[in-house]
Amino acid sequence: MAVAAYKNQKVKSKLKAAEIFGVPEATLCACLKGRQPHAETRANGHRLKAIEEETLIQQLLEADK
Repeated sequence: MAVAAYKNQKVKSKLKAAEIFGVPEATLCACLKGRQPHAETRANGHRLKAIEEETLIQQLLEADK
């Protein structure tokens, strides 16, 4: 919500937006620069790419039918 408020010019400064929505200013700045949240990023230790994993899952589900 802080990112949306800042981008829509409802709040003029990053610091003020961070204070209003209760988030660290560094986090807000990172989000504005395009950093994805940890929950949405994929870890480095995967052997398969995301698309390969999805394809494998679909093949296994089809074979199970």
